[in-house]
Amino acid sequence: MREKIKKWEELKEVVEKAKGRGKSVVFTNGCFDLIHVGHTRYLEEAKRCGDIFIVAVNSDSSVRAIKGMNRPIIPEEQRAEVVAALGCVDYVTTFSEPDPLRLITYLKPTYLVKGGDWAADSIIGKEVVEAEGGKVIRIPVIEGAATTNIVQVVVERYCKEKIEVKKGVEEKARLIKLLILDVDGVMTDGRIIYTDGGEEIKAFDVKDGHGVKLLMRGGVDVAILTGRESRVVLHRANDLGINMVFQGAKDKLLVFEEILKAKGLKEEEVCYLGDDLVDAQVMNRVGLSIAVSDAHDELKGCVDYVTKGRGGRGAVRETCELILKAQGKWEGLTLRYRQ
Repeated sequence: MREKIKKWEELKEVVEKAKGRGKSVVFTNGCFDLIHVGHTRYLEEAKRCGDIFIVAVNSDSSVRAIKGMNRPIIPEEQRAEVVAALGCVDYVTTFSEPDPLRLITYLKPTYLVKGGDWAADSIIGKEVVEAEGGKVIRIPVIEGAATTNIVQVVVERYCKEKIEVKKGVEEKARLIKLLILDVDGVMTDGRIIYTDGGEEIKAFDVKDGHGVKLLMRGGVDVAILTGRESRVVLHRANDLGINMVFQGAKDKLLVFEEILKAKGLKEEEVCYLGDDLVDAQVMNRVGLSIAVSDAHDELKGCVDYVTKGRGGRGAVRETCELILKAQGKWEGLTLRYRQ
């Protein structure tokens, strides 16, 4: 089946000839590291969308950029050959960029197919295909069918030990519609500086702020919930476009319940990022609880995830990225910065 594997130039000719004969061209892409039923059913369904089906496989360097240095498990030449061996696939090619935008722009397929876990507005190449009169099609994915799960089972059965995976965290992060942030020790490093005139000074991280703005662009609301009161916090919230600011909250749990009621949210749709035991009651209720790396040890022991970044120095940004990546929105929101 290796004759199905083509260079970009060869595929361009295939696409143009097919369109000239009135045929439709379907395109999808992915890592396809360990082929499983989630892949095969997805590819079979994609094939039904048109006449000629092209699958673009991420190169090894591309997979590493997306999934980390431990991936891929299977080299790109072998992954491409396995995909080409599937009867529903007509042609296969590879690409080295983190996303397939350049290849999609070059080929201009009739239909662009992605998994249903991708938000419609974050699908890369959508504008290119639709500008040509084509269509983007989302296909439902099979819950639990993932390469990471296969690796986990193999290690547990044959190595008698578990590898650390974020599967549970990622599943929870996909549901998040609101991120609640504490201030001191989370949005700041926890230090409070006073001037001689009694003015309070707080330092905020620029990258944290950009992460908040990206998260809100991705459709996830952000609220600030703090037990202290400070005009500085209002200035920072205004700068970031955060409208929900609750200061002087002596009972954070009560305010949390009021937020749920006002926004019509379920507990599992909320993420809380905190740093101390005063945050514990709310964190025990939310769908995704996250503590900064320099949080109180007792708090870190009972949350879903502990950031690598410290409070006021990257923890907020890390949390925003985690949510956006789990929801499949990160690449689309940051594409313009990587072009």
